[in-house]
Amino acid sequence: MNSEFAGLTAIITGAGSGIGLEVAKGLKQRGATVFGFDIAAGQMESVATFIKCDIGDAVSVDAAFADCCRADGICCYLYKVRYRRCCLC
Repeated sequence: MNSEFAGLTAIITGAGSGIGLEVAKGLKQRGATVFGFDIAAGQMESVATFIKCDIGDAVSVDAAFADCCRADGICCYLYKVRYRRCCLC
């Protein structure tokens, strides 16, 4: 395992399958802690921590970031362009 991203946390949307899953795999292989936001866990179980999230729903996104922050102890500041508001987890 490469340690290029050791100590970093990545949040990948659509990590249950397809391109999102492949990105999650690549980041995990390079040492990142990976959280997968998706409506279903799909195939991410061995790659990322699944957090249920419908990225088309602002309430779901807020809840997913809060879950991620609680799970990893990370704090994130995100400006949600789509919803034109800020979120501090």
